[in-house]
Amino acid sequence: MAQVKFYSYFEQSFPNRLKLANKIVYQNLDRLFKKSETVELRKNDSWVIFSDLHMGDGGSTDDFKLNADLFKTALESYYNEKKYALLLNGDIEELQRFSLTKIYENWKDVYRILTFFQPKTNWSKL
Repeated sequence: MAQVKFYSYFEQSFPNRLKLANKIVYQNLDRLFKKSETVELRKNDSWVIFSDLHMGDGGSTDDFKLNADLFKTALESYYNEKKYALLLNGDIEELQRFSLTKIYENWKDVYRILTFFQPKTNWSKL
């Protein structure tokens, strides 16, 4: 309820700022959409989609840590062997809380597994 009041107050007090911020966000999203690659989905393609991994630094606040072994095993032992294409959708790295360098250092084995998908079936990241 407090957020609604704050938003209403902000909207009433700074309507031009809110409109400008929204306009910039939509312009950036539109520009990104227009530059995005199109991937053709063929009838016989098999895709696996993983979303919101939230990979962190491997520490106690890393949301990915508990499921990392399952994720790696599924990719390496099943989806890769069966020639699935891979789509990683949203929040793969938890960049709001950790640096990409720390994430990469801790999850090198995951990035190594992802490279298995590139030459054979490709993988994409949204």
